[in-house]
Amino acid sequence: MTLVADADIQDPVIQALQAVKYDIVRYSEVGLPIRPDRALMEALLQSGGILLTGDTGIPSQAYLHEYGIHGLTVVLLRWKQQRAKDWQEMVEAILRYGESWERTAREMPSLISVSRNGSRERPWHTLPPELGNRVR
Repeated sequence: MTLVADADIQDPVIQALQAVKYDIVRYSEVGLPIRPDRALMEALLQSGGILLTGDTGIPSQAYLHEYGIHGLTVVLLRWKQQRAKDWQEMVEAILRYGESWERTAREMPSLISVSRNGSRERPWHTLPPELGNRVR
């Protein structure tokens, strides 16, 4: 499954992953809409991609659950800073955990939170339909 990065993922992260031939594309490279969030998620449900985002507001949107239970996996990069060191850590985390996310997405659509401390995968069916701020 391809990781599809939304506009919240910085170019240096995408470029570093593409340089090592990692299976990642930016939403615009495959003609997906970026706004509203619903349009991007609907398109990813159809294409089978995994959404990679840095938008910490996405999990708090109650409608996200409806996409998750229908097959969308979302990987949320939780870095507060956007410096070169942070981008390097993001790339390292994607390379370290990416295969696991793909397996998870095939087996059970999930919300995956990633930070410099690791990766946590939570299947949608274990989360309440209205996530609110509790996911943060």
